[in-house]
Amino acid sequence: DGRGNEARESGAQQVSWGLELHNSTSSDIAYLLPLFINVSLVKQSRNIISNDNRLFAAHPELASPPTLGHTSGKPSRRGTMILLGDTYSYTNAKDAMVTALRVLAKADRTFLLRCSQHLNAQGRKRHYIALTEEELYPDRPDLRHMNERLLDGWLVATNVNNGIKKTIIRLAAEVAGITFGKDLVIEL
Repeated sequence: DGRGNEARESGAQQVSWGLELHNSTSSDIAYLLPLFINVSLVKQSRNIISNDNRLFAAHPELASPPTLGHTSGKPSRRGTMILLGDTYSYTNAKDAMVTALRVLAKADRTFLLRCSQHLNAQGRKRHYIALTEEELYPDRPDLRHMNERLLDGWLVATNVNNGIKKTIIRLAAEVAGITFGKDLVIEL
């Protein structure tokens, strides 16, 4: 092995953590020291993990953070929306947005056209409420299926973040002439 010979020729070998080895016997095993130290660290880690497991077995409430009424690990998006005195349950922000738009569109057939013309119903390149999938996702044909049908052929984009969904709900209230937070109450 070339490692020991190099050390013998130089008379000393500098090991990565600053230990100098001066004789040929110790330099022959110098390359084994990092391995030994790593094995030692692994054994220490196993002891720590073992101790943690015993602690968690005795106190299971410490093993994971507390949940907020659900067990999926993610925050719940479920909730209730009150729109013009009627209560609607939703499972996520998409359902809340679609429900609000459908209910308000049933009361006024021009509602979705007016919503689509609102400045907040448009991104830089696309519309969030439109009559065609191409208007919803002009540069992304692979996303065009990500929409929900509303009424009279109108579509709403669903591949948008929850902030935009909330903006769409707020603009829907504004276009319908109702007060968000009073006539349309929702927590997203």
